[in-house]
Amino acid sequence: MAAKFYYVLAFERGQGYVIDSETRTLVYQPQFLGKTSDLSFVTEPEKTIDLDDGTTEVGSEKLSLSFNVLSKVTNPVPLSQVWLIPVIGNSTGWEEGEGPRVPILKVYFKDSEDYRLEVKSGEFEVTKFSAVLRYAVENPAFEYDDRFFVENRLWMAQGMSEAEAKHRQLLINMRTDSGWVGTFPPPFDERVVPYSCVLVERLCSEEHFSVLHFRLGNISGDMDLQCRGIFVANSFVVDFTHSNMLNMYQKTSEGYKADLTTYAQEWGKENYPSTPFDVFYEAMKNFDAANSDGDGLDSMVLDDIVDLYPEMHTVKSAVEAGYLPELGDWESLTAFIGD
Repeated sequence: MAAKFYYVLAFERGQGYVIDSETRTLVYQPQFLGKTSDLSFVTEPEKTIDLDDGTTEVGSEKLSLSFNVLSKVTNPVPLSQVWLIPVIGNSTGWEEGEGPRVPILKVYFKDSEDYRLEVKSGEFEVTKFSAVLRYAVENPAFEYDDRFFVENRLWMAQGMSEAEAKHRQLLINMRTDSGWVGTFPPPFDERVVPYSCVLVERLCSEEHFSVLHFRLGNISGDMDLQCRGIFVANSFVVDFTHSNMLNMYQKTSEGYKADLTTYAQEWGKENYPSTPFDVFYEAMKNFDAANSDGDGLDSMVLDDIVDLYPEMHTVKSAVEAGYLPELGDWESLTAFIGD
């Protein structure tokens, strides 16, 4: 255990790291217990046999794990496993199949008798976690995974207010071969620690998702699939969007982008912090749903919008057509979408 601090993730009984074969997303999302202090992880032989040649054969081992987390556990559901994730940052430039080779520790429980959760009194709300496991050497109760950050990204929201925790849900919307798929953590009233949560995002290949559009706290932007690591904010929403939409957006006129920016400022007052691209994508998604079977975003081109669909020529016309809500001074947003 080389890192100084770890984030603690846990799966409920009957759950685990299971990937949906069709959508390639995680079927279950973990609970977030907090950040560790006073970590102790020890394994030692328990049953041994001294052989005639002077060597000792180990038949079973005992694992002792304990740590404190600076959070109060309010919903102690039965757990099947605990993950200790080293506290690292994030970086970009990684190719598919690559990433930080920082191992995480996974500890598996047979039942709730294997561990204890104890709330400690004091100035801070602290929960002590302790576990003692006995297992055959050939079937260890733990493993190290050095491919976690190669195959996944971790999104984290900590210390939210009750309003944020209940209403500003972590969410990943992904466009897959079979349509849109949403992934989200346990709801507020089912969380072990209610005011924090995490999302493990299974990284996908370029052929399926080429652009990640995200909103992180008050920061918005476009993130490509080369980003790896842990991303932390008080609250955020993550949206996967197909690269064709981003390509279309980049080809629109500067005046139109300026109008989108003006509209996005109004939208951000009522919803999550938003970017001009958010507005563009929302309008195009609603337009596509009203005029096709909902699969046209992949093949839509700007020239067709310019030549055939006047209702999408300006932000104002998109609002009038019902593809965007009436917000702020929307009637003045008349810049043409094309050059």
